[in-house]
Amino acid sequence: MELKSIDEFEEETKEKALDNALKQIEDKKYEIEVKKRGYSHILKMGVVFDGKRVWVKC
Repeated sequence: MELKSIDEFEEETKEKALDNALKQIEDKKYEIEVKKRGYSHILKMGVVFDGKRVWVKC
């Protein structure tokens, strides 16, 4: 799971922030340690906050 907030300074959209969160999970290979522990079903989630609003993309 990667948590992000919307960067209003760069006029980032929630969709772009969600895509960036999922891309970071892939780029940094977060699942490697989990796989080493024997887990095979891994759910990757990007979570984006904008104030009190929250969006999730898997």
